[in-house]
Amino acid sequence: MGKCKPVTELTVEDLTRYPVWEFELEYESEDGQDETWVKPVKELPVTDLSHRVVGIPIRFAGGTTGYALLGNIDLRHLRKTRQFLTCSLLSRDNDWFHLARYHDSDYARNGPQALARHVNLSLEEVFPITYDISTFARGLDAVVRGSIPAEPVERLTDDERMALIFE
Repeated sequence: MGKCKPVTELTVEDLTRYPVWEFELEYESEDGQDETWVKPVKELPVTDLSHRVVGIPIRFAGGTTGYALLGNIDLRHLRKTRQFLTCSLLSRDNDWFHLARYHDSDYARNGPQALARHVNLSLEEVFPITYDISTFARGLDAVVRGSIPAEPVERLTDDERMALIFE
């Protein structure tokens, strides 16, 4: 297992050393370990981010920077990435803020407004959040050098999202 640890325990130091982490599902039934455990991916760049997260510096619209863990990135499909991208911001005290997407049940509590409050900035100073994973991953340029808007580019119905998942 090596350097496996719960994804919620990743630190900036971990992410600086290994920006890409893979969920370690093979050992999830072992004592003290579950489906949230990850291991570092050492061979970069990658061409697939399935079952993986990427920890990188991000930039808020106003120029402030932070560190985030991005997931559900499909390197070959911009629309899927825009709909399903997850973003968890690491605070200075090593707590994670999980940004809810418009279709998540906790959107009212953990959506863009809540993130802006969490980092003590206005919505306009936060969004769009930009990121660049091109050093660690190969794929569509709009995916590897992307942005996270406060409002989605496209809102899909539940049925449309399900169809997109299986596309």
